[in-house]
Amino acid sequence: MDLAELERRLTRLEDIEAIKQLKARYCEICDDDHNPDRITSVFAEDGIWEGAEFGTANGHANIRKLFEWVRFIEKALPVREVRLWSEGEENFEARLEEILAAR
Repeated sequence: MDLAELERRLTRLEDIEAIKQLKARYCEICDDDHNPDRITSVFAEDGIWEGAEFGTANGHANIRKLFEWVRFIEKALPVREVRLWSEGEENFEARLEEILAAR
């Protein structure tokens, strides 16, 4: 094995470890009540967060706003599972008001 191949293999292993560390950090932040400020730190400024139940958030400001709502909902609704968003539904605030009005 030549030096170039060894460098490629080492870079690959370092990249894999960096991905593992990023995933672990994301999980720890989720365990920290989905801290909106911290969660944006694991995304690039133009990053995209996608979830089937919550839709898509583009960029730090929108990701932060999404997780501010998640945090609010988790505190406001004492249930184990909250289904706020079905695929294709785009009006998050209206759905939240509907849920809160039903309580």
